[in-house]
Amino acid sequence: LGFDDTINGLILSVEKGRKQAVKEALRDHLPIKSIWDPSEVKKGFEELLDLVNVFVWLLSGFGIFVEVLFVFNTIMMNVSERELEFVTLKALGTPRIRIYKLILYETLFLSIFGLLVGIPAGIITNAYILEQMAGGFMYLTPIVPLYVLIFVIVVGLLTAISAGLYSARRVDRLNLADIMRERVIG
Repeated sequence: LGFDDTINGLILSVEKGRKQAVKEALRDHLPIKSIWDPSEVKKGFEELLDLVNVFVWLLSGFGIFVEVLFVFNTIMMNVSERELEFVTLKALGTPRIRIYKLILYETLFLSIFGLLVGIPAGIITNAYILEQMAGGFMYLTPIVPLYVLIFVIVVGLLTAISAGLYSARRVDRLNLADIMRERVIG
């Protein structure tokens, strides 16, 4: 391949206090490019994993932010498209609590479906990213701790409930005459 004759790996067990002397002797007698101490390699991997951990937390935070925006937007659009229906129900005497429940149940249904699809998709994506990062050098097992799953579910459901309540309060303030005038006039 055009490389000089070099040693690219050597594992030795050396008595304490003799590391430096052995390194110097190896360099003097063999064409060695670099000598690594296992503790230095371990420290390097730990630093790399710390950076990966920070990156994962930043991505997770961004993902949660996007999830909150997406859920709010979806619920608000869903309710906005059906304003006339909700206001008509209100005008016909449907109790406020039934309209609230209708919006909340629909919101929870959509959110639970999203969690059932999103959590496995996230785990599969995590495994793929770890595989790409390892690059065949080593196998990293993707582990998603239970507390992370619980956190994701709680944040997802709280976001859905908040969006549903916000939308229901918005519908509660609507007036049939105003909606009809807006639809007719434009």
